[in-house]
Amino acid sequence: MADTDLLRAPGSGPAGRSSVPLVSARPDRGPRSVGFMEATRLFFSNYATFSGRASRSEYWYAVLFVVLSSVVAASLDVALFGNSGRIDPISSIWQLALLIPGISVAVRRLHDTDRTGWNYLWLFLPVIGAIILIVFFCQRGSPGRNRYG
Repeated sequence: MADTDLLRAPGSGPAGRSSVPLVSARPDRGPRSVGFMEATRLFFSNYATFSGRASRSEYWYAVLFVVLSSVVAASLDVALFGNSGRIDPISSIWQLALLIPGISVAVRRLHDTDRTGWNYLWLFLPVIGAIILIVFFCQRGSPGRNRYG
């Protein structure tokens, strides 16, 4: 099977398939590496897809996109509304819009390391939980197919 073959989500599209790729079909190696633009596209096209796997590059480029776009949103808040210390409307709306896809890509990343998405709940354990998740997210994905795809 070629590296460019993609598994598709059930739904719309030809033969009942969506045109949104979930993971690459590389059963020998797991999900393929993606660039920044492809990772950003996957981040939004798999908005609430909690199944499948996400490669390290897909996850970390999505994190980079969230950080950079949040800086832009915060800058717009300061430019338009000043630094009043109140709720920043643009940043707040942007963070709310990124909440579900952020959790989704994190769960898919955990799946790539052959862990259940419930491990994301480590985040509720202050400091230690974040360290545990960073270690999980930095680990190489399991080679070949695993129980998550």
